[in-house]
Amino acid sequence: MLSPAQLSSSNQLPRPVQEPVITDVVVVPLRGNDLVPDEWLGGAAVELLPGLTLERFEDAEAVIEACMSRGLHFDPARQFGELYSFVRRSLPSEPFYTFDSDHVMQDALGLSRLVQVNPHCTQYAARIIDGSRADGERVIAPLPAPDRFYAYVPPTEQAHLDVSQAHELGSLLDRFHAGRHGLPERVRNALWSCEYAAREYFRELASVQVASGLEALIKTEMRSATDQFATRVAGMAADLGIAGVDAKLLRGFYAERSGQVHGDPRPVENETEANHRLGLVHSVLRAAIRRAIEDGDYAAVFAGPESIQRRYPWRRR
Repeated sequence: MLSPAQLSSSNQLPRPVQEPVITDVVVVPLRGNDLVPDEWLGGAAVELLPGLTLERFEDAEAVIEACMSRGLHFDPARQFGELYSFVRRSLPSEPFYTFDSDHVMQDALGLSRLVQVNPHCTQYAARIIDGSRADGERVIAPLPAPDRFYAYVPPTEQAHLDVSQAHELGSLLDRFHAGRHGLPERVRNALWSCEYAAREYFRELASVQVASGLEALIKTEMRSATDQFATRVAGMAADLGIAGVDAKLLRGFYAERSGQVHGDPRPVENETEANHRLGLVHSVLRAAIRRAIEDGDYAAVFAGPESIQRRYPWRRR
């Protein structure tokens, strides 16, 4: 998440004499009027990787408070609490104040969207340090605001992981960390675009990232970009079992994206319809990346133009 050049100046603070216990936490807040699902209230804690769990964290309220903006004589009543938290324990003490220095938490947040679309982000992310103060008080160092990222999703009935999906995420993370360097470059580029699409607040910008991610996977020629996109992504959707994504829908999506990129935005009469279309096309990208991580044979499809053409044939008209 942070390069050495980006480390907060707080990283230069004096080190404690004794070895502290360090925990990184990302609290996922409840949205709107949502309630905590019963299965998470029961004390479930799912191990995603060694040392990394998804759980209801005992000090989540303190983490949220530490991450909240402060004003002068301004202390509004908070209207939300914790849904669950990503918790990583027993971290090395260097770099001391740097949250998620090896990006494992960021990987977990990003890959969670391949399992279930969600807006999980680092709005309430902090490093907890126990045993560093002479008075025994716990230190909660929030991730500096400029280093946080936010995520957004179209309206959906469920925007969180259930316990079974948390187990799926654990398996996906394990496969990703074991084989990430062997993934074709096209898949790695698509993953980057897929994640940054989720971090775009405006639909127009998210659409550009989704289209870029899909083109990273299937585009093999510069000409006839729209026809390539519509034909091959429709084939990919059918291959992955995603209904409702056909060439007609994809041509409309790509035309909107092109207008936005080239300075000719097209008015959309029904924003809900546009968001629905974006959600469908984004789901194809997420599903393709997840399958490529879990299935080496499918990942190999994106090794080069010949293998792409064999799996998703297209001919220039």
